Amino acid sequence: MPLIALEQVTRTYQLGATTVRALRGIDLSIDAGEFVALWGPSGSGKSTLCHLMGLVDVPTTGRVQVNGRDAASLSDDLRSEHRNRSVGFIFQQFNLLPVLSAIENVMLPLVIRGEGGAAVRRQAETILGEVGLGDCQHQRPDQLSGGQRQRVAIARALVSAPPVVIADEPTANLDSENAHRIVDLMRTLQSSRGTTFIFATHDQRLMARVSRRIRLQDGVVQEDVRNPDARESVAGEDRNGHGEHRENQRTQSKDAAPKSSVSSSFPVPSVANNPHPSRTTPAVSGPAPEGLRPC
Repeated sequence: MPLIALEQVTRTYQLGATTVRALRGIDLSIDAGEFVALWGPSGSGKSTLCHLMGLVDVPTTGRVQVNGRDAASLSDDLRSEHRNRSVGFIFQQFNLLPVLSAIENVMLPLVIRGEGGAAVRRQAETILGEVGLGDCQHQRPDQLSGGQRQRVAIARALVSAPPVVIADEPTANLDSENAHRIVDLMRTLQSSRGTTFIFATHDQRLMARVSRRIRLQDGVVQEDVRNPDARESVAGEDRNGHGEHRENQRTQSKDAAPKSSVSSSFPVPSVANNPHPSRTTPAVSGPAPEGLRPC
């Protein structure tokens, strides 16, 4: 049984007097453990498709199924619970809360869920270590580079161990080197954790790194190609260099990272409780590229 299945899905928007047909009859299924890229030009329907698969939006016609269950049968509360517990979201603008440190941002999905305490903090520390930011956990977003902020966003998406992670243009605001590292990082985590990754992109340079690519054009699937020999060389280099990089980070002066005095249970701004993450709010690799600010 597919993890996600779409049957004859359409999505139409009304913008004033203009009718926008974002999706036009999509038939698609995603199996557990896949690493899928939705690619195409701007306006092809990639983001809309991500929102439907993440149950952030509903189709105009057609059916979206998650684990064999029709999403239309779910109440708003159940859809919100599904997004919080079963889907991790990554966005191109990172959507980190600026007043929180890296570890507090990563803890946020669990805090919203009502969990807290030392166990949640340890869970967040572990995933930050996996994405190569174990020594950056007390830094706020404005103290991190773009690549580091996206790694925090990936850690936040993974902290609750969701079966699927949906990323909408996760590399759009990164240079080529960091974009490749982020995709390789997601590949590594997909392999080690068995997480299903679905990400939208218009960057054809990343296509060699994905095992399945689905090309959209004008709201229609034009091509669905599986690539079992997707390139993993860079991801392999990252894995080999990752331990050395983290060990080098640990030997740096601990005074370089300001310590947070916030306890494991911290106040959450009301924006974080919005059940529609894409509308407001809602990772390993090797040595950091040149230009990344050390923690």
